[in-house]
Amino acid sequence: MPAPHEDQPSWARPGPGHGLPPARPNPSLYSHRNMRLLYTPLVIGFSHPWMWGISNSMIRDLYRTHTAPAHVEVGPGNAHWLRRLGPRRVDLIDLNRDCLRVSHDRLDRRGWQVNVHEQSATAPWPLEEENVGSVGSSMLLHCLPGTGFGDKLAFFTEARRVLHRGGRLFGTTVLGRNDPAPISRLGARMRAAYNRTGAFTNPGDTAADLHQVLERVFGPGQATVRVQGVTALFEATR
Repeated sequence: MPAPHEDQPSWARPGPGHGLPPARPNPSLYSHRNMRLLYTPLVIGFSHPWMWGISNSMIRDLYRTHTAPAHVEVGPGNAHWLRRLGPRRVDLIDLNRDCLRVSHDRLDRRGWQVNVHEQSATAPWPLEEENVGSVGSSMLLHCLPGTGFGDKLAFFTEARRVLHRGGRLFGTTVLGRNDPAPISRLGARMRAAYNRTGAFTNPGDTAADLHQVLERVFGPGQATVRVQGVTALFEATR
């Protein structure tokens, strides 16, 4: 990938949190066994509806609607959403090797053309500009270091860079305690616990700030953010 240009527009420059510690892999949490056997029933089947208030049918519809023939998935989990689609080309980006292994194997068996990149979502992506039609990211942004979405700007700028004209960024993320979205008692306790342990870094993540950052990067009128429970569903068009 070419080096970043020094004459980047203001929205592409690092936010105030650019000095934060980088994201780190969590091999014990995202182990091969957990991703293969436990991730779907515990995270998708239980946590999504009961802690974060999001219907999995809404996430499924995002992928069915927006996943292009050439796609990038950032934080693929165990490829739960992608493997329900027809084969296409995909680049998988994640810090956790076992997430990439499980996702690669599941998609490869279904005839996908899969490339894997073991790296942070906020590091420069090893992809050419205007190379894909969609970028998806389900339940990842709340894990990226930062005091708010402005500190996670690199994710959005890289997504815009690799999308061709008319391409779509889409995904979901759990909002932080500074957002007024309703959350169950169990969800509030677990969100606080995850932030204490570092599994989440999202206390300042609000739907309003997410929309603002998306419009800074993609342009006015190019982004939508919906809230279901304490989960934001976002879309933006290049």
